[in-house]
Amino acid sequence: MLNGEETTAATESVNNPIPEEVTKQSFRLKVWRHLETNGLAMFPRPVYNRIPNFKGAQEAAAKLAELDVYKNAKTVKVNPDKPQEPVRVLCLEQQKTLYVPVPRLQNGFLNQLVLPEGETGPGAIKKAVSRNGMETYGKPLSIEDSVTLDLVVMGSVAVSKEGFRIGKGKGYGDLEFGLMMHMKALKPTTLVVTTVHDCQVFDTLPAELFKPHDVPIDIIITPTQVIETHRVSHRPTGILWHLLSNRRVEMMPVLGQLREIEMLAGKACTLKEEDTDVEERAVQRARRQRRRTKSTKTQSEGEGNTTEGEDGKSKPRRNPRRRNSHKSVGPEDTLKADGKEQKSRKSRTSAQPQEFAI
Repeated sequence: MLNGEETTAATESVNNPIPEEVTKQSFRLKVWRHLETNGLAMFPRPVYNRIPNFKGAQEAAAKLAELDVYKNAKTVKVNPDKPQEPVRVLCLEQQKTLYVPVPRLQNGFLNQLVLPEGETGPGAIKKAVSRNGMETYGKPLSIEDSVTLDLVVMGSVAVSKEGFRIGKGKGYGDLEFGLMMHMKALKPTTLVVTTVHDCQVFDTLPAELFKPHDVPIDIIITPTQVIETHRVSHRPTGILWHLLSNRRVEMMPVLGQLREIEMLAGKACTLKEEDTDVEERAVQRARRQRRRTKSTKTQSEGEGNTTEGEDGKSKPRRNPRRRNSHKSVGPEDTLKADGKEQKSRKSRTSAQPQEFAI
């Protein structure tokens, strides 16, 4: 049950019965739907399939800034999603060393955001933490570079007070964490925190949904509270290759680079044979495409019906006359009918000014 939302959640449970199969996706949909239907979602919208931006993200960032774990941190890694943008702003304003992962890990791993010399004002910082700015002002780091992180800030879709975290389902956060473990960037004292809306916090989440690659959360920060979790799961020690497909590794060159390094070191790096992680996303994309197609088709049909209705309004004035004229079987009757129609038109034409005059 969502914290502070007992009444709403109870109503939802009546209108939207709990699915027979409880999965991470079922919790994602519950949170996304709740944010959208209760006016808690912010740009970009809709929040489905995203780390959702929420009303109160600024306040959550401000609460994080009050914690000693943040004040004492000199190097911070923050995810590139929109709801954590206020955290990135605070890091640059307070001159902390800020690292941001490359989106989707497609063209690298980490970028260190470095402001141009002399450009430290609010406008420059706001630009630097945007999606384009992170690419423009980002200084790329490889997995062989030496980095030490004092604090890790992650985005989440749902979290529990036990420390369980559910992301948007792409696995980027878990992979980033595994790569940082390989770089030895994380110390035993490095804490993992997340900023979320209060409605994204659950008292408990089913432990059976979580695997060794899932990253647990140490501290949850919402616009109204700070929750130190009772973490019941262990952190991943690195990349779990047997959970990745060859196609996933090819999609993210940094994974291929790390795999080569670990294979040369004699570590087991066997990938899974079945390409389920990519196929599952392909199925989801196909479903979304079908929904879009169906929606477009429905709109087109609706527009077509409207047009037909308009034509239908005009046709009854003409069609009956045409049908009556075609009922005649002889040319004389046809001429008579045409003559009557012409007289009728003349009478209507002469009558129209009188109607407008009235």
